[in-house]
Amino acid sequence: MTADVETASGIAEAGVLATVTVGPNPAADMLTIALGQAAGRRVEYTLTDATGRALRTGVLTSDRTVLGTEGLVNGTYHLTLCSAELLKSIAVQVVR
Repeated sequence: MTADVETASGIAEAGVLATVTVGPNPAADMLTIALGQAAGRRVEYTLTDATGRALRTGVLTSDRTVLGTEGLVNGTYHLTLCSAELLKSIAVQVVR
């Protein structure tokens, strides 16, 4: 019996969320999300802390959105973006 086996060494990032940019990183006062090719599509976001607790959620409605970092302590957070096609998570640091 023979079997075809392919080894995956990584996951290719594809689709409209591949063009999303987030910065500055690290952030002090604000974080800018630019949707790139995902502009005009429904993209939901969730910002979570290291324990997985959702701190901010919403829907990105323009090609460029600014999120304030007020109330966030220094540390690493995860910004998760979700469209109909894909899910993308970006590590973001807040440093004041």
